[in-house]
Amino acid sequence: ELNLLNYIHEEFGLTDINQTKEILQRGKVVIFLDGLDEISSQFRRNIQNHIIEFSRNYYKNHLIVTCRTQTSEYILPEFNYVEVADFNPQQVKQFAKNWFAALADTQQQAMELAQKFITKLELPENKQTAELAVTPILLSLVCWIFNDVLDLPAKRSDLYERGMDLLLSKWDKRRGIKRDSGSEIYRQLTLLEKKQLLSYIAKIKFEQEQYILFEQSEIQRYIAEYLNISNEDAEVVLREIEAQHGLLIERAQ
Repeated sequence: ELNLLNYIHEEFGLTDINQTKEILQRGKVVIFLDGLDEISSQFRRNIQNHIIEFSRNYYKNHLIVTCRTQTSEYILPEFNYVEVADFNPQQVKQFAKNWFAALADTQQQAMELAQKFITKLELPENKQTAELAVTPILLSLVCWIFNDVLDLPAKRSDLYERGMDLLLSKWDKRRGIKRDSGSEIYRQLTLLEKKQLLSYIAKIKFEQEQYILFEQSEIQRYIAEYLNISNEDAEVVLREIEAQHGLLIERAQ
């Protein structure tokens, strides 16, 4: 029963909905809808249709919809598609300040946490962690780990382990998101089994001279081998890992 007009009207706190309509009709609003990929599949098509209808009725406004993966099931006609570029050092700092401000009880606490985090991230021994933290999801992850222990793990393996636990199990749970899985096979895997699958893929890849990029057919073959499933089922599992965790990302068509 999504009604964007009502939501926006409530957010504005105006007494008469015609006032909200007037503001929208004049094109004075920027609307951000975050996390299209987090909507349950049974509601997704209706919500996408509602967004499209709303964008046509109030076309003078800026409407920005975010989604972790750009796949055909999230296509919205008449929308332009852009990808978020890697952050530069200044943007990393600003993101961290905003991130801790959203969680801290006071502005003073937020400033202290953000500064301590940035100082830690800039230490020479954390150079490789800083290199990871140029994308929003990985920077969020590093912030989250720091917020839990008020430090960055000295060993990168500890950072990765904490990060894996967050991405594979706690990331959505902490935000109250329950994702649909298009793969019954992947849904039935335990946290340990997911880690073992990814470890198997990583081991094979790191033994190769070119260990950064995969052909899709190659990584599907590893998944199929490990889980003893068909190549078609392996493709669905691959898409689940990409959409749910962001651990394997399509870099080029």
